Amino acid sequence: MFGIRAAIPATSRLNVIKYANLASLLQTNELLGNYRNLFWFGSPIGLPLVEWTAAVVYGGVLTFAFCWVFARAQLLSASKRGFLLGLRHKTHATSVYKEEARKLLLLNGAALVLAAFAGFGIYQGVTAESYIGPDEIYYAYYMKHTSGPFTQESYDWLEEQGEEFAPMLEVQRKVAAGELSSDAMLAFSSLQQKYSVYSRVINQNINYYLKEHPGAWLVYESGYKELFGFTGDADVQDTLLAGLACALCFSGLFSMERRGGMETILCTTPLGRKRTVRAKLAVSAGVAVLIAAASCLPHLIQVLRDYGLPALFAPAMSISEFESLPALFTLSDVLLFWFVCRIAACLCMGAITLTLGRVFGNLLPALFVSAVGYCLPALLSLSGMDGGIEWLGFWPLFHAANFFTTQGYAGEEGLPYNNAWVILLLLVVVLLGTATLWGYLRDCYDRSWMPPVEQDALIYGPIRVELLTHKVLAQGKFVHLAKMEYRLLCYLILHEGQVLSRQEILTNIWNLPPNVKTRTLDMHIHTLRKKLGLADYLETVLQVGYRLRSIGKKEESPR
Repeated sequence: MFGIRAAIPATSRLNVIKYANLASLLQTNELLGNYRNLFWFGSPIGLPLVEWTAAVVYGGVLTFAFCWVFARAQLLSASKRGFLLGLRHKTHATSVYKEEARKLLLLNGAALVLAAFAGFGIYQGVTAESYIGPDEIYYAYYMKHTSGPFTQESYDWLEEQGEEFAPMLEVQRKVAAGELSSDAMLAFSSLQQKYSVYSRVINQNINYYLKEHPGAWLVYESGYKELFGFTGDADVQDTLLAGLACALCFSGLFSMERRGGMETILCTTPLGRKRTVRAKLAVSAGVAVLIAAASCLPHLIQVLRDYGLPALFAPAMSISEFESLPALFTLSDVLLFWFVCRIAACLCMGAITLTLGRVFGNLLPALFVSAVGYCLPALLSLSGMDGGIEWLGFWPLFHAANFFTTQGYAGEEGLPYNNAWVILLLLVVVLLGTATLWGYLRDCYDRSWMPPVEQDALIYGPIRVELLTHKVLAQGKFVHLAKMEYRLLCYLILHEGQVLSRQEILTNIWNLPPNVKTRTLDMHIHTLRKKLGLADYLETVLQVGYRLRSIGKKEESPR
C-alpha cells in the first residue's frame, strides 16, 4: 500500500486510489484526523469525505455479499447450499458433534466470522500506535526491577540507583543557597525528569502505599490498567464487535432446520431430541468462548508488546484501583474473572440468538433483532450519547474489572469500598438466564406426551408397566424399551380397545404437526409387536391407524 502511495504523485487524478481502499480505511488515525485535500480532476476534495464515502460503499458491498451468500443459502436445499458456498460434503459416517460443528462453522458461516473477527483483532493489536513517554520508560525501569514483595534487596537496589542523582542534588542545594545561578540546573534537565519518577516510586509507592496496605507488592501496573480499560471506550467497542459476531454466527443454526423441515425429522427420533440438541448447544458454547477470546486479542497483544503483565500472582490490592479487594485475591484472579465475564456475555448473547432463531424460524429476523439489541446501545455510546446508554447492553460484563476499582470511602475510618456486588449479581442473572434459555432449547424438542402418574402401573394382560421407574415387564421378565417405544406402549394401553389414527398418535407422542409423512410410527409398532409378543393384539386398521385389542374380547381383526 505504501508503495502505491509513493508511486502515485499527489497531483495525479489517480491519487484518490491511495485512500479509497480497505487498507487505508483500517488506518483510523488517518480516517478521523487527516484533513488534507485531494485534487481530483482539478477540484479539491476533502480527505475525510473520500474515506467516509469509501467506508460506506465498502460496508454496503460487504453487507450485500454476506446477505446474498449466507442468508440466501439458508433458503436452498443442502446440496445447492453446499455448492453455493463452495462446500462439497460427501455423505459418510460421522459423529453428531462433528456434524453440528460443520453446520455451524461452515453452512452458517461462523468460521468466516470468527476468522474475520480474530484477524481484525490481531491487526488492531499489531498496528496500534502507543506513545510511551520518558516518564513511563523510567517508571517501567524501576518497577520491573523491584517487582514483587518489597525486600531489603529491592531497597538496596533503589538506594544504589539513587546515587546517580547525587551531583544533581548537590547543584540543587547550592542553587537554593545562592552559591550558583539557576542556569546551572539546565545541565541536569533530563536527569531531573528521571529523578521525579524515582521520587514517585520511593515516596508514593513505597513510603505511602505499601505502609498503608500491608501485604501489597510492588507491581508495574500500567499494563493492567490498559488491559482492563480504566480509560477510554475500548470495552464499548468490544461489546459492539462481539455482539455483531454472535448475531452472525448463531442466528441460522436452529432457524435453518425449522425452515427446512429438519426440526420435524429430529422430533421423530430419540437421538434427535437429546443428543443432537446437546451437540448444537455444546458447539455453540465453544464458538461463544472463541468470540470472547477474540475480543481480548487486540488488548493482550498491545499490552504485552508495550508493558507486559508482571507479577500475575501478586495481591490485586497492590494496584491502587483494587485497594478495596481482600489480599487473598490476586491479579490473575481478576484477569480470570474479567475473561469469564466476557465468556458469560457471549454465551448469553448466543443463547438469545439461538432462541430467536428457533422462535422466528427465519435467519433474517433473528439476525436483525439480535444485532440491533446487542449493537445499538454500544453504537449510541460511541457516538457520544451520555446517560449510561451502554448499560442497556452487555457492556457491564465486558467492563467487569472496573467494578473492582475503589468507588469511594465510607465510615469513620474511611474504608474504601467498590460496587463489585453489582457485576457479581449481574453475572449470576446472566448465567441463570443463559441456563434457562438453553434448557428451553433442549425441551422444545422433547415436548412429547407423557402418561399420567396418578397410578403406579399400567397392566395389559401379562404386560406390566411401572410408571414410576419406567420398567416394562412381560411374563414377569424385564423388557428393555426405548423412550419413544415406552411412551407409545403407555398411550396404547391407556386407550385400550380404541382405534387411534396415525395423526393422533404422531401428534400426542412425537408432537408432530399435521400432514407429516414419516415411517417412524410403523417401525415402533413393529418393534413393540416383536419385543412384547403383541402380534395378535396390536392391530392395524387399514387407512386409519392402530388399535390395541381389549383383553377378553374376541374381535376379528379388520381386513
